[in-house]
Amino acid sequence: MANYTKDFMKSKTLLLAATLLVFPFFSRAVAEEEKIGDIVKTPAGAYMLVNVFATSAQNEAFQRDIGIMIKHSHLIDMVRQKRDEEASPEEKAKLDAKLKQMENEFSANDKVMQRIYNFSANRKFKLTFLESYLCVPLTDEEMSNLRSSKGEELNPMRIVQYNKKNVYRVKKISGTKENEELQRAIAYSVSKRMESTKLRSELAKTTDPDVQMDLSKKLGAIEKAINDASAKLKEKYGIESKQSYIIEVSRSKLYIMLSPDELVKIEAERKNKR
Repeated sequence: MANYTKDFMKSKTLLLAATLLVFPFFSRAVAEEEKIGDIVKTPAGAYMLVNVFATSAQNEAFQRDIGIMIKHSHLIDMVRQKRDEEASPEEKAKLDAKLKQMENEFSANDKVMQRIYNFSANRKFKLTFLESYLCVPLTDEEMSNLRSSKGEELNPMRIVQYNKKNVYRVKKISGTKENEELQRAIAYSVSKRMESTKLRSELAKTTDPDVQMDLSKKLGAIEKAINDASAKLKEKYGIESKQSYIIEVSRSKLYIMLSPDELVKIEAERKNKR
Protein backbone atom coordinates (compact mmCIF):
# COMPACT_ATOMS: atom_id res chain seq x y z
CA MET A 1 0.00 0.00 0.00
CA ALA A 2 1.49 3.32 -0.97
CA ASN A 3 1.66 5.46 2.07
CA TYR A 4 3.23 8.77 1.16
CA THR A 5 2.81 12.45 1.95
CA LYS A 6 2.48 14.83 -0.96
CA ASP A 7 3.35 18.05 0.85
CA PHE A 8 6.48 19.01 2.75
CA MET A 9 6.11 18.61 6.51
CA LYS A 10 8.26 21.18 8.30
CA SER A 11 9.19 20.74 11.95
CA LYS A 12 10.94 23.29 14.14
CA THR A 13 13.77 20.85 14.74
CA LEU A 14 13.95 18.94 11.46
CA LEU A 15 12.64 18.73 7.96
CA LEU A 16 10.95 15.61 6.64
CA ALA A 17 9.90 15.83 3.02
CA ALA A 18 8.21 12.99 1.17
CA THR A 19 6.81 13.44 -2.33
CA LEU A 20 5.91 11.24 -5.22
CA LEU A 21 8.50 12.27 -7.79
CA VAL A 22 8.36 11.76 -11.53
CA PHE A 23 11.10 13.29 -13.66
CA PRO A 24 9.28 14.12 -16.90
CA PHE A 25 12.38 13.84 -19.04
CA PHE A 26 13.26 10.34 -17.80
CA SER A 27 12.71 7.43 -20.11
CA ARG A 28 12.12 4.13 -18.35
CA ALA A 29 15.37 2.73 -19.78
CA VAL A 30 17.42 5.63 -18.42
CA ALA A 31 15.79 5.36 -14.99
CA GLU A 32 16.60 1.66 -14.82
CA GLU A 33 20.26 2.31 -15.65
CA GLU A 34 20.82 4.63 -12.68
CA LYS A 35 23.21 3.60 -9.95
CA ILE A 36 23.39 4.56 -6.28
CA GLY A 37 25.17 7.91 -6.08
CA ASP A 38 24.06 9.11 -9.51
CA ILE A 39 22.84 12.71 -9.63
CA VAL A 40 19.76 13.86 -11.50
CA LYS A 41 19.28 17.55 -12.25
CA THR A 42 15.75 18.89 -12.57
CA PRO A 43 14.24 22.38 -12.76
CA ALA A 44 13.43 21.99 -9.04
CA GLY A 45 17.03 21.16 -8.08
CA ALA A 46 19.60 18.37 -8.04
CA TYR A 47 18.88 14.97 -6.51
CA MET A 48 21.14 12.04 -5.65
CA LEU A 49 19.93 8.45 -5.84
CA VAL A 50 20.59 6.91 -2.41
CA ASN A 51 18.54 3.71 -2.39
CA VAL A 52 16.61 1.32 -4.58
CA PHE A 53 13.74 -0.67 -3.06
CA ALA A 54 13.48 -3.74 -5.26
CA THR A 55 10.72 -5.70 -3.48
CA SER A 56 7.28 -5.08 -2.03
CA ALA A 57 8.61 -5.90 1.45
CA GLN A 58 11.38 -3.31 1.17
CA ASN A 59 8.96 -0.65 -0.02
CA GLU A 60 6.47 -1.47 2.72
CA ALA A 61 9.21 -1.33 5.37
CA PHE A 62 10.46 2.07 4.22
CA GLN A 63 6.98 3.55 4.06
CA ARG A 64 6.22 2.20 7.53
CA ASP A 65 9.47 3.51 9.02
CA ILE A 66 9.24 6.96 7.47
CA GLY A 67 5.64 7.15 8.67
CA ILE A 68 6.82 6.43 12.21
CA MET A 69 9.45 9.18 11.94
CA ILE A 70 6.92 11.71 10.66
CA LYS A 71 4.49 10.83 13.46
CA HIS A 72 7.31 11.09 16.03
CA SER A 73 8.24 14.51 14.68
CA HIS A 74 4.65 15.72 14.98
CA LEU A 75 4.51 14.53 18.60
CA ILE A 76 7.73 16.40 19.40
CA ASP A 77 6.23 19.60 18.01
CA MET A 78 3.05 19.08 20.04
CA VAL A 79 5.01 18.62 23.28
CA ARG A 80 7.18 21.63 22.48
CA GLN A 81 4.13 23.80 21.89
CA LYS A 82 2.56 22.59 25.13
CA ARG A 83 5.82 23.35 26.96
CA ASP A 84 5.94 26.87 25.51
CA GLU A 85 2.34 27.54 26.58
CA GLU A 86 2.76 26.07 30.09
CA ALA A 87 2.79 28.66 32.89
CA SER A 88 3.72 26.39 35.79
CA PRO A 89 7.54 26.10 36.23
CA GLU A 90 7.14 22.57 37.59
CA GLU A 91 5.06 21.37 34.65
CA LYS A 92 7.35 23.16 32.22
CA ALA A 93 10.34 21.30 33.69
CA LYS A 94 8.51 17.97 33.29
CA LEU A 95 7.71 18.76 29.68
CA ASP A 96 11.33 19.80 29.08
CA ALA A 97 12.50 16.42 30.34
CA LYS A 98 9.93 14.59 28.20
CA LEU A 99 10.90 16.67 25.17
CA LYS A 100 14.60 15.88 25.63
CA GLN A 101 13.82 12.16 25.87
CA MET A 102 11.69 12.27 22.72
CA GLU A 103 14.37 14.19 20.81
CA ASN A 104 17.03 11.69 21.90
CA GLU A 105 14.83 8.82 20.74
CA PHE A 106 14.23 10.56 17.43
CA SER A 107 17.96 11.11 16.98
CA ALA A 108 18.66 7.43 17.69
CA ASN A 109 16.00 6.32 15.22
CA ASP A 110 17.35 8.76 12.65
CA LYS A 111 20.78 7.11 12.89
CA VAL A 112 19.11 3.77 12.21
CA MET A 113 17.39 5.28 9.16
CA GLN A 114 20.77 6.55 7.94
CA ARG A 115 22.30 3.10 8.33
CA ILE A 116 19.43 1.19 6.72
CA TYR A 117 18.25 3.59 4.04
CA ASN A 118 21.26 5.87 3.50
CA PHE A 119 19.33 9.05 4.20
CA SER A 120 18.59 11.29 7.14
CA ALA A 121 15.32 12.77 8.35
CA ASN A 122 16.72 16.28 8.09
CA ARG A 123 16.96 15.90 4.30
CA LYS A 124 14.36 16.64 1.69
CA PHE A 125 13.72 13.43 -0.18
CA LYS A 126 11.69 12.21 -3.11
CA LEU A 127 10.40 8.79 -4.00
CA THR A 128 9.73 7.56 -7.53
CA PHE A 129 7.58 4.51 -8.19
CA LEU A 130 8.91 2.35 -11.03
CA GLU A 131 6.65 -0.65 -10.60
CA SER A 132 3.51 -1.34 -8.62
CA TYR A 133 0.46 -3.57 -8.53
CA LEU A 134 -3.13 -2.51 -8.31
CA CYS A 135 -4.67 -4.95 -5.82
CA VAL A 136 -8.07 -5.64 -4.30
CA PRO A 137 -8.53 -7.20 -0.84
CA LEU A 138 -9.94 -10.72 -0.71
CA THR A 139 -12.54 -12.02 1.72
CA ASP A 140 -12.17 -15.38 3.46
CA GLU A 141 -14.89 -16.77 1.18
CA GLU A 142 -13.10 -15.59 -1.97
CA MET A 143 -9.85 -17.13 -0.69
CA SER A 144 -11.58 -20.41 0.09
CA ASN A 145 -13.39 -20.68 -3.27
CA LEU A 146 -10.68 -19.01 -5.37
CA ARG A 147 -13.48 -17.02 -6.96
CA SER A 148 -14.30 -13.34 -6.73
CA SER A 149 -17.60 -12.10 -5.32
CA LYS A 150 -18.77 -11.86 -8.98
CA GLY A 151 -17.97 -15.54 -9.53
CA GLU A 152 -14.83 -14.97 -11.60
CA GLU A 153 -12.02 -17.52 -11.16
CA LEU A 154 -8.96 -16.21 -9.29
CA ASN A 155 -5.43 -17.06 -10.35
CA PRO A 156 -3.60 -18.34 -7.22
CA MET A 157 -0.31 -16.94 -8.57
CA ARG A 158 -1.74 -13.42 -8.30
CA ILE A 159 -2.76 -13.77 -4.66
CA VAL A 160 -0.23 -12.29 -2.22
CA GLN A 161 -0.10 -11.21 1.38
CA TYR A 162 0.29 -7.48 1.77
CA ASN A 163 0.25 -5.71 5.10
CA LYS A 164 -0.87 -9.03 6.63
CA LYS A 165 -3.90 -9.22 4.35
CA ASN A 166 -4.68 -11.38 1.34
CA VAL A 167 -4.91 -9.28 -1.81
CA TYR A 168 -5.33 -10.02 -5.49
CA ARG A 169 -3.09 -8.37 -8.05
CA VAL A 170 -5.50 -7.00 -10.64
CA LYS A 171 -2.98 -5.15 -12.79
CA LYS A 172 0.75 -4.48 -12.96
CA ILE A 173 1.79 -0.87 -13.57
CA SER A 174 5.32 -0.34 -14.90
CA GLY A 175 7.20 2.93 -15.44
CA THR A 176 7.32 6.25 -13.62
CA LYS A 177 4.85 7.95 -15.96
CA GLU A 178 2.32 5.14 -15.69
CA ASN A 179 2.58 5.04 -11.90
CA GLU A 180 2.21 8.79 -11.65
CA GLU A 181 -0.94 8.64 -13.78
CA LEU A 182 -2.42 5.96 -11.52
CA GLN A 183 -1.59 7.87 -8.33
CA ARG A 184 -3.06 11.06 -9.78
CA ALA A 185 -6.26 9.31 -10.83
CA ILE A 186 -6.71 7.73 -7.41
CA ALA A 187 -5.90 10.96 -5.56
CA TYR A 188 -8.48 12.81 -7.65
CA SER A 189 -11.15 10.21 -6.94
CA VAL A 190 -10.40 10.21 -3.19
CA SER A 191 -10.44 14.03 -2.98
CA LYS A 192 -13.81 14.20 -4.73
CA ARG A 193 -15.30 11.63 -2.36
CA MET A 194 -14.05 13.67 0.59
CA GLU A 195 -15.66 16.80 -0.91
CA SER A 196 -18.91 14.88 -1.35
CA THR A 197 -18.89 13.75 2.29
CA LYS A 198 -18.25 17.29 3.48
CA LEU A 199 -21.04 18.76 1.35
CA ARG A 200 -23.51 16.11 2.54
CA SER A 201 -22.66 17.00 6.12
CA GLU A 202 -23.21 20.71 5.45
CA LEU A 203 -26.47 19.98 3.65
CA ALA A 204 -27.76 17.99 6.61
CA LYS A 205 -27.05 20.85 9.00
CA THR A 206 -28.70 23.73 7.12
CA THR A 207 -32.38 24.62 6.80
CA ASP A 208 -31.83 27.63 4.53
CA PRO A 209 -33.51 26.84 1.15
CA ASP A 210 -31.04 28.96 -0.86
CA VAL A 211 -28.03 27.32 0.82
CA GLN A 212 -29.61 23.89 0.33
CA MET A 213 -30.08 24.54 -3.39
CA ASP A 214 -26.50 25.80 -3.77
CA LEU A 215 -25.07 22.80 -1.90
CA SER A 216 -27.25 20.38 -3.89
CA LYS A 217 -25.95 21.78 -7.18
CA LYS A 218 -22.35 21.47 -5.99
CA LEU A 219 -23.02 17.95 -4.73
CA GLY A 220 -24.53 16.94 -8.06
CA ALA A 221 -21.48 18.20 -9.96
CA ILE A 222 -19.09 16.41 -7.62
CA GLU A 223 -21.01 13.14 -7.83
CA LYS A 224 -20.89 13.36 -11.62
CA ALA A 225 -17.11 13.87 -11.39
CA ILE A 226 -16.88 10.83 -9.06
CA ASN A 227 -18.87 8.67 -11.47
CA ASP A 228 -16.76 9.82 -14.42
CA ALA A 229 -13.54 9.12 -12.50
CA SER A 230 -14.82 5.68 -11.44
CA ALA A 231 -15.70 4.84 -15.04
CA LYS A 232 -12.20 5.78 -16.19
CA LEU A 233 -10.57 3.73 -13.42
CA LYS A 234 -12.75 0.74 -14.28
CA GLU A 235 -12.01 1.04 -17.98
CA LYS A 236 -8.23 1.45 -17.63
CA TYR A 237 -7.41 -0.57 -14.52
CA GLY A 238 -10.35 -2.91 -14.00
CA ILE A 239 -11.46 -1.29 -10.72
CA GLU A 240 -15.16 -1.61 -10.01
CA SER A 241 -17.09 1.43 -8.81
CA LYS A 242 -16.75 1.89 -5.02
CA GLN A 243 -14.42 -1.11 -4.84
CA SER A 244 -11.65 -0.99 -2.26
CA TYR A 245 -8.17 -1.21 -3.69
CA ILE A 246 -4.56 -1.15 -2.56
CA ILE A 247 -1.38 0.01 -4.27
CA GLU A 248 1.41 -2.49 -3.69
CA VAL A 249 4.67 -0.77 -4.61
CA SER A 250 7.19 -3.37 -5.76
CA ARG A 251 10.02 -1.20 -7.07
CA SER A 252 10.94 2.40 -6.27
CA LYS A 253 13.91 4.73 -5.95
CA LEU A 254 14.79 7.11 -3.15
CA TYR A 255 16.52 10.41 -3.85
CA ILE A 256 17.78 13.17 -1.56
CA MET A 257 17.89 16.79 -2.62
CA LEU A 258 21.36 18.32 -2.78
CA SER A 259 22.09 21.91 -1.84
CA PRO A 260 23.96 23.98 -4.46
CA ASP A 261 27.11 23.82 -2.31
CA GLU A 262 26.85 20.04 -1.98
CA LEU A 263 26.41 19.66 -5.72
CA VAL A 264 29.46 21.78 -6.49
CA LYS A 265 31.58 19.88 -3.94
CA ILE A 266 30.51 16.43 -5.15
CA GLU A 267 31.03 17.26 -8.80
CA ALA A 268 34.47 18.73 -8.06
CA GLU A 269 35.50 15.63 -6.09
CA ARG A 270 34.35 13.30 -8.83
CA LYS A 271 36.09 15.34 -11.49
CA ASN A 272 39.38 15.15 -9.58
CA LYS A 273 39.09 11.36 -9.33
CA ARG A 274 38.88 10.91 -13.10
